[in-house]
Amino acid sequence: MLKLFFKSLMLHDYIGIDISYEYVEYAKKRLEKAEEEKFRVVKEISMHTVELTFEDRKLAGLWDKKIK
Repeated sequence: MLKLFFKSLMLHDYIGIDISYEYVEYAKKRLEKAEEEKFRVVKEISMHTVELTFEDRKLAGLWDKKIK
């Protein structure tokens, strides 16, 4: 169900199946609040996106430190 929650934040279609009624209800409540959490999740994901590889940074002169 956690995957279902994050799929909804990323605007993916999803299907969730669980045998625990309590957990299904918990997941439904989280899905209702998903829009509120979307900004935080997108911000966190953007902090972990690689824009330039290490090799690209070296070639562009953005890395001038020597490894000891």
